Amino acid sequence: MDVLSRNNIITNYKELHTEDSVKFLLEIPKGTPNGLCSNNAAVSADERKQKLRKALKLDSVVGTSTMVLFDERNTLRKFDAIEEIFEVFFEVRRRKYIERREHQKRQLQAKLRFFENQYRFVEMLLNRELIIEGKSRQDIEEALRSRNFESDPLHTQQDDDVNNNSGGERNKSSAEFGYLLDMPLIRLTSEEAKSLCERRDSKRVEMDQLEHTDWKTMWRDDLQNLLAVSGCFVK
Repeated sequence: MDVLSRNNIITNYKELHTEDSVKFLLEIPKGTPNGLCSNNAAVSADERKQKLRKALKLDSVVGTSTMVLFDERNTLRKFDAIEEIFEVFFEVRRRKYIERREHQKRQLQAKLRFFENQYRFVEMLLNRELIIEGKSRQDIEEALRSRNFESDPLHTQQDDDVNNNSGGERNKSSAEFGYLLDMPLIRLTSEEAKSLCERRDSKRVEMDQLEHTDWKTMWRDDLQNLLAVSGCFVK
């Protein structure tokens, strides 16, 4: 950085590093004839960009005699070969894609059960298979349990995700059937039942697609999306 400052490539810089990241804030001089922010109309934006990348050595050849990098635990680690870096990177990404796939499966399963329970609830009310008028909430909840309705699957899934990370026990919700009993009256219609059925079936399709998608395919799809997006910026 001092060399860049002496050569008038930058006027000042700040180091904003943390324990987990490395960050520099650079101030670039403006209006200098040959500077990176030159006002010279003959210097195109692409030329200034290339000059900046060259000055900061973003496109320079990096030596491999000493390779010290932050690893997946944010610990500085010395690598003996480039292949070793690739191996570590691959293993971390593979593990994260497997975790992501399992997390998405749990979320889809919870949403599927959520819509399935709401659909059954509305259908049973419409068909008078479940009577809730004039009954206490406690009696209604007991009736729901006896008919195998679940506590709010989305709330349960959120609790499980938190407790999987914290190691604690899942908190019991005082409104475990609120997602059913607190539905607005306007939703207790045949049209709503049809809509819930369609949403449930949509989640089943998503679940089936995910079941047939392995972590390798997820990674490839992300890379293809990255290439498509980056192509909009890199000419």
